[in-house]
Amino acid sequence: MSRLISNREEARVLGLLGTLLTSGIPLVKALGLTAKTFPAFKFPLDIIEKRLNADEGTELFTGLEGYFSDFVPPAIKYGCMGGVMEIAFSKASRMLLSTEKLLASGIPAVRVNEVNYYRLLGLLLGGGCPLLTAMKIVGYQCLSSDEIRTSIMKPIREGEMLTDGLKEHPELFSSVGCSFMNIGEQIGAVPEVCESFADLLEKQLLLLASLSDCDEATKTARTEEMIEYGHLLFLLDINSGFDMPTMERILTIVSESATGQARKAVYKTLADKVKTGQTLGVAMESMPDQFSPYVATMINQARNRDELAKVLRHVVDSIS
Repeated sequence: MSRLISNREEARVLGLLGTLLTSGIPLVKALGLTAKTFPAFKFPLDIIEKRLNADEGTELFTGLEGYFSDFVPPAIKYGCMGGVMEIAFSKASRMLLSTEKLLASGIPAVRVNEVNYYRLLGLLLGGGCPLLTAMKIVGYQCLSSDEIRTSIMKPIREGEMLTDGLKEHPELFSSVGCSFMNIGEQIGAVPEVCESFADLLEKQLLLLASLSDCDEATKTARTEEMIEYGHLLFLLDINSGFDMPTMERILTIVSESATGQARKAVYKTLADKVKTGQTLGVAMESMPDQFSPYVATMINQARNRDELAKVLRHVVDSIS
């Protein structure tokens, strides 16, 4: 069925529903308010309201493909089942807006699909969708062939890791993404990892697009810097309920996923310095050719992990 509504309009509708639900407004009332705000969506929203009143379960958005993207019905279904419907609405809206922004910036479709693969997988898993079911839904949305979809799911069916399937397709999934996913699988935080990496990858791609007039060396240096600091930030930001790695281990993980032997060696050296008792800031200050003095100084002022995470978040945002 052809699309009747633009992605931007759809994103605004989903975003408003998420906002209304978050503020405590019941879904039935939220649907009515949204229909008044966006008259073009009155027909599908009225259908959803009737289904809700008839207690037809969680398949509220099924059969409305002309108005909503294919991923929306399962995203809302599992959001409803997991008790996080308002979050599902907001994240679905963000995914649509992100896709539009990336494509408008000239980002290749294959990279946009990588962002969406991780973002949608995190959204579905966060709502309680079983992994294989989520991968099937995401595969049809973001991957181009049955062969690729099957090969990515094969390791899981054989009792192996999701990361093993992603690594089989380096043309579609970056090594850094696989490193993130590997960590997520080890600590049981795959939904959080998917969303964190999707956000970081989106920032990296938009940064790369903004540097289109720069030479390749500048592009590489800036994007590598963002990914490396983003990786550090992610590892520091891991929920305290998980097994928090030591700073030495964090740096070793970043080293293993860094692009090129030179950057791998830089972070390996950092890890060795921290192992001897140096703080991360002091270790960075001792390597002025590799790390900006202002970054090293700010990191050196951080008194604990939370403050360090705030500094790194500021650094990543400033780079983008």
